[in-house]
Amino acid sequence: MGVDVKQVKSALQRELAKLQQTSEELQLKAALARLDIKAELSRLESKLRRAHQDIHRIGEQVKVPLHELESSVQVLLAEVRAGFERLRRTFEEPN
Repeated sequence: MGVDVKQVKSALQRELAKLQQTSEELQLKAALARLDIKAELSRLESKLRRAHQDIHRIGEQVKVPLHELESSVQVLLAEVRAGFERLRRTFEEPN
């Protein structure tokens, strides 16, 4: 008895449909991850701009004592550095 072409074709089509569904799910997850990454990057860039502004204020007439301003900027820079490292690791993770 020969190979039933219809059964083989049907089994292959079912497998193809499953893989297509998996592909669509992964595409959606990748798109959402990109949105999360963009949002995180935007948040970090905002903190970076704030740090630039705070550093620029050093030496000008400020109402905040220098040590408080320096501490605030150091915290911002540490948050930005940690956030950038998280994003960098995201890009380095194996697929």
